[in-house]
Amino acid sequence: MRVLVIGLGMTLLCASCAHEGHQPPLDLSEVPDSVLSRDLYIHVLTDVMLVEAARKQRVFRNDNDSLKIEQALSQVFEEHGTSAEAFEVAQRWWFGQGEAIVAILQEVTEAMSNQERDFENR
Repeated sequence: MRVLVIGLGMTLLCASCAHEGHQPPLDLSEVPDSVLSRDLYIHVLTDVMLVEAARKQRVFRNDNDSLKIEQALSQVFEEHGTSAEAFEVAQRWWFGQGEAIVAILQEVTEAMSNQERDFENR
């Protein structure tokens, strides 16, 4: 699971770079049934990124932080009715979709910013 999160961070960095070649917009009807829908993928990815941010900020500060991270990720997948395996499949597919992943990452960033703003306004 830790490799998944590290790979996600590296992939986000690479995907944030502009693409030279332009692809036609993705027709969402072309998303295979075996891949998480765009909206579900955005929600799951946002929550996974928040867990990763908590790990990096050392929110889980005890001897079993790896276990707590795995539990937090399992909870994310359970709340969204998916699995780590399905998320990994979606990761590979969506990151292969050129401009679509750039738009998805922008939405994830916005969702995280909105959550942070909501938290600060409590």
